[in-house]
Amino acid sequence: MLTTKEIKRLSDYLSGIFVTKEEFNELLLEVRQTLTAVDGYAKQMKDFNEEFIATKYKVYDTMEPWIEKAAIKIDVDYEP
Repeated sequence: MLTTKEIKRLSDYLSGIFVTKEEFNELLLEVRQTLTAVDGYAKQMKDFNEEFIATKYKVYDTMEPWIEKAAIKIDVDYEP
């Protein structure tokens, strides 16, 4: 049979490694909020990357004819 002191130590130990249902739900909510934030950041980065690539091609399409003309004027071989 366990003594009162042993029961107290066991209780202290168990309370240190377990959480209540309320604490668990709070932790779960925090994890869900963090995941939502991370998903939001990932979507923003994806959108930014897509916009950046589209802008890069627009600039390239605009600059390409100018570069070709400039290369001819300064007598430089240019291969796109």
